[in-house]
Amino acid sequence: MEYILWNRKEFDIIYNCTGINVDDIPIEKRRYPITATICIILGFIYYILGINRCLEMAFPNISKILFHNNRVYIWIIFCNLYGLYWLLFRYPPIFNGIEFGDLLDPLIGYKPFRVEI
Repeated sequence: MEYILWNRKEFDIIYNCTGINVDDIPIEKRRYPITATICIILGFIYYILGINRCLEMAFPNISKILFHNNRVYIWIIFCNLYGLYWLLFRYPPIFNGIEFGDLLDPLIGYKPFRVEI
């Protein structure tokens, strides 16, 4: 690590990002909705199974009550339904860098602009 820190040419080859322009690839080609959906669903499953394993080691009796037999599938279905509720019926607050707060309209305080698509 010290070799890379004190050798500027090697550092620039490995870690320099000045030649990267985000607009080189259009935003339409940077979206992967199917992959993102798969990752979110797998994330739900991994969290539930992780909680299951931690409870199994720390509190086996509680783990047996919550996750015995096919109850883990009920937990996974519950998490997916909760995620669908937030996706379909709620408007999430988004952080606004100018107002320094979570707002429903993240563009408050920015200059108005119009994009023709």
